[in-house]
Amino acid sequence: MVFLDRDFARTSQPEVEFTVETMRWTIEGGAETAVLRGDGRRVAVGELDGLLRCPVEIYNGLDEMVWWGFVSTVQYGAGKRRVSVSLEEMANRIMVRYTMLAPAGQMGEICQTGWADDLVSQAVYGVKELILERDGLDEQSAEQVRDMALAERSKPQVTVKHLGEDDFGVRLVCAGWMDSLKWKYVQPTAGMIANSPSQVGVQWLGYNYADLWLAQSITPMEDIAIQMVEVRLRKEGTPTDSARIQVQTDNAGKPSGTSLGQVLVSPSIIDSEGYPWVKFEFDPAVEIAQGVKVWLVLGRSGSPSTVNFYLVGVDESMAFAGGEFRVYNHVVTNWVKRSPDCDLLFRVTATQDTGVQMETAFADGNQFLDGVVVEETGVESVPYLARPMTCYDYLNRLLGMGIISGRKLIAEVDWERRLVVREQEEEGQNDFYVDEDGLFYDHLNNRMEEGMVPLGRWVRVKGLVEMPANFVEKVEWDGQLKAQS
Repeated sequence: MVFLDRDFARTSQPEVEFTVETMRWTIEGGAETAVLRGDGRRVAVGELDGLLRCPVEIYNGLDEMVWWGFVSTVQYGAGKRRVSVSLEEMANRIMVRYTMLAPAGQMGEICQTGWADDLVSQAVYGVKELILERDGLDEQSAEQVRDMALAERSKPQVTVKHLGEDDFGVRLVCAGWMDSLKWKYVQPTAGMIANSPSQVGVQWLGYNYADLWLAQSITPMEDIAIQMVEVRLRKEGTPTDSARIQVQTDNAGKPSGTSLGQVLVSPSIIDSEGYPWVKFEFDPAVEIAQGVKVWLVLGRSGSPSTVNFYLVGVDESMAFAGGEFRVYNHVVTNWVKRSPDCDLLFRVTATQDTGVQMETAFADGNQFLDGVVVEETGVESVPYLARPMTCYDYLNRLLGMGIISGRKLIAEVDWERRLVVREQEEEGQNDFYVDEDGLFYDHLNNRMEEGMVPLGRWVRVKGLVEMPANFVEKVEWDGQLKAQS
């Protein structure tokens, strides 16, 4: 095996001779964990701490690299005590999300502090973020919790475990490079623009020529392809014409009249009680570039009626800072402000190919890998999170959706430290084999060398063609290879 320094350059090797105790691989990143063991009788506690976050490469007898990652924990056996120094619980960039103090019986507002950083720790190990969740704090208390946590956790964490028997060995617990994507959070927002607080106010639509159309402006902060707009809408009487929504371009701060897309909804599916969310689904999606102001224009396909018209839920508390509301008054032939002013209650959602989402999330959450290779999957989902999630968790959520054909997605950080995402092959296409002695063979019937694993492959029992193949999702080596379907 070979250890590198934290900048990935070749460095002097530790004097301790390590042997491999276990190695694990998974289709959610490739190399997952490895445990290395050495004789620690001549090693002082703390002597190997400099290996933390150093890359490690494990080779087989033919000098082929079979496992790669970084040192996450160093464990020293000291008689009946084991001292562990670890990056697992370390965090050198911390934020607190908290509910604000509120009177009894009321829900406090959800707030968050800014990030606090230990730049010295980050320069040594890289950025390792942590978001703490707390209830019932004021701003000053939340910041105190954050700052204390940073002071306590910004260095590798030391724990001592008492053992039942003497242990003088030293162990290195190593994590695969996919694990490094747990170190930073992502929060994609390209999939939704919304104003959905409690309804405060009602606006008539198509009652007369003074409220012929209603419009709410939005300005996407990222490129967006609008698939659906929802508004709070009900009917009054029995209108026979449809409710209509358009996405219009902007002209000097007002809707231009140029529609980029239009959807009609039949009055038969609009309730006459309450203000339910009514969906307007665009096909094809309306593509809007980052920073381009557009208008959501609500109207009716028929003429105004004081008996049969529509009512729209609005927000007179003006909670939405991302746009403005206007009413078209045909009497004065102009868009005018409503009195009192308000914002439309709306939800704009967009979907995006999960492969594209993976690329974006990887760019936001990566700091140690050398790129990502992923193709479009044909599966669409909304790239939006209401709260942050680690890049690792978000990528695995997308991987779990597979591809449009229903096959799985397999991710592996290759030996060049690129995250490569590929689709699962069909059973029978390039099946691997295992014989009665537990030895594995590739699809060309070549025996696989020690440490080379059939991860993400269909494997058949050699010589038993009639038996179905098993898809290998996890592999473990502890002296012999064990594949798990």
